[in-house]
Amino acid sequence: MSIANTDQAERWNSGEDVAHWVTNQARYDRMNEPFAALILAAAGLVRREPDPRDRRGVLVTLSERGKAAVDAALTDLLNREQSLLAGLDAGERETLASLLRTLLAPFDATGR
Repeated sequence: MSIANTDQAERWNSGEDVAHWVTNQARYDRMNEPFAALILAAAGLVRREPDPRDRRGVLVTLSERGKAAVDAALTDLLNREQSLLAGLDAGERETLASLLRTLLAPFDATGR
C-alpha cells in the first residue's frame, strides 16, 4: 500500500471532508461537492452533519460502512500492487518507483 493511500485513509477516519477529496480527485469543480456528498450519503458511505463553526456548512465524514469500503478498496489495491510487482526484485522496484515519481512530479505540483 502506498503511503499516500494510507495517509488519506487515516485523515478520512479522523474526520477529514470526504466530499472535498472526491471532487478534487475526480477533477470536478468545487461547486459539485454538495452533489458528491449527497450521492455518497445516499449510498450510506458518509455522514452529513452541520458544521458547528459555520451554520451554512456541512461536514462530510466516513460512516462505518464508508470506512469498511475504504479499507476493502485499499486492501484490494495492496493485493493488486503486490501481484503486479511480484516479478521485480528490490532494485527493480526502486528503479520503477523512482521513474514513476519523476513522471508524476508535474502532476503533484499542479494538483492535476
